[in-house]
Amino acid sequence: MTLFSFNTNADDLADKVLIEKSKNKMTLFKKGKEIANYHVVFGGNPVGHKEQEGDQRTPE
Repeated sequence: MTLFSFNTNADDLADKVLIEKSKNKMTLFKKGKEIANYHVVFGGNPVGHKEQEGDQRTPE
């Protein structure tokens, strides 16, 4: 099963990725201009630093 499929070339690639965990948002930028944003999800307990396998936290 494919969730996302991208047909792109090197000129279309982002040069910066911003993840805002508190907003469940990922924004892609190219040359300082926002080119896309997505809703993202994290582990079942995403607040705080990842401490051990299975703690349901997303590493930063």
